[in-house]
Amino acid sequence: MKIFYNGKRVRNVRGKSVLFKRRRRKIKLGLLLVALMAVPFIPASSSLSYVAEKTANYNFPDPCELESVVCKKELEARKQAMLQKIAECESGDNHYTPNGKDIVWGKKANVGIDVGRYQINTFYHLEPSMEMGLDIFKEDDNKKYAEYLYDKNGTQDWSASKKCWDK
Repeated sequence: MKIFYNGKRVRNVRGKSVLFKRRRRKIKLGLLLVALMAVPFIPASSSLSYVAEKTANYNFPDPCELESVVCKKELEARKQAMLQKIAECESGDNHYTPNGKDIVWGKKANVGIDVGRYQINTFYHLEPSMEMGLDIFKEDDNKKYAEYLYDKNGTQDWSASKKCWDK
């Protein structure tokens, strides 16, 4: 059955009115435009401006800041676990050789020498570590500098042993 209105066919194949769908769509768009145009004219005393005023000077905390102690402990635990894996792969988790006197030296590197538990390369890191007041030949300072490198670059400085510690 074909239905016409003002010379136009009003029903499609499924029997729904095409003409009235278009009119509804135009009305919805018109209402949306009117609503959007009216937004700047909302009075200042409305509830929206009240909420904006009350929250304007409020600093919303970082979600991690709410439990800062928990977040810091978790991040520190992850860092220490990763550095432990790196130390095991780089030097067998030893700063000194079995006799307890000699420092663990890495295999001959392309440039410089790898030193200690974290196998920190002297060519790249000796001067920066000395500027920080650290001696990478000492066990504690080797660890402190490894933590500094991890905080600064992540695991990038130990990428050569990634196959070992990234399991």
